[in-house]
Amino acid sequence: MCTRVFRQFAPRLSAARCGMVAAMAMMSSTLAAGPAAAWQGTAPVSKTKQLQQATADLKAMADSLRGAVVAFNASMCPAGWEPYAPAQGRFIRGINQNGDRSIDPDGVRAPGSVQADELKAHTHTHIQMVYDNNVDGVDSTVTHSGEHHNEQRDTGATGGGETRPKNVALLYCEHR
Repeated sequence: MCTRVFRQFAPRLSAARCGMVAAMAMMSSTLAAGPAAAWQGTAPVSKTKQLQQATADLKAMADSLRGAVVAFNASMCPAGWEPYAPAQGRFIRGINQNGDRSIDPDGVRAPGSVQADELKAHTHTHIQMVYDNNVDGVDSTVTHSGEHHNEQRDTGATGGGETRPKNVALLYCEHR
């Protein structure tokens, strides 16, 4: 529907908007010819049918998008779209339709369901050799004379406020 001529003058229009512009152009040329022109020859009638088909196609395209959630590189959703609240500040995870809990521990989840933060259970331990230097009964990790024994030690806390992969911020919007 979107012709090369329209693309030349408006290269950044989406296919749907370009189609609307083309449809409006066809409508205006048909209306400019006047009502009597519809009865003279087949061109205006043909354009009217094209316009009707283009309008039906645009409506079908818009209807097919209802409920769609799309990421936009914008700070506001476009007209006809609303922010999709469940995605705000969250990573998107595809639904695991086969229920394999090795992929998603919750199995098959409903669309829009939210999982809380979680870090998979694991441990960090190490063994440190501690030398007994028999100085005032105090163990030392610096002096290496005398007897020694092993002690289990913690690595200590490290990291930031959350566990996350590298990411980019986009606005998720739902078509209404």
